[in-house]
Amino acid sequence: SNLGMAVGMTFGCIVGMFPLMFLDTSKVEQMKKKAHLEALFQDVIEEAKSLVQAESTCLYLRVHKDTEDEKSKYKGRNSFYSS
Repeated sequence: SNLGMAVGMTFGCIVGMFPLMFLDTSKVEQMKKKAHLEALFQDVIEEAKSLVQAESTCLYLRVHKDTEDEKSKYKGRNSFYSS
């Protein structure tokens, strides 16, 4: 009885963790980082707008793409933010 429960629990845990093997953790981290940067840029835009008492503001970013790693990191990224 106890052996059956132990085997069942072990098997259940292994089956439950099986989908975790297929998660792309680097993609999740990139999405979190992108969301954080988007929120940061929006905060900067809102603060600049209130600082100069303007109706709208724009933020242009220039990204230096020196290495292949950085090129892939910023690929497809908008460099224009407005409020």
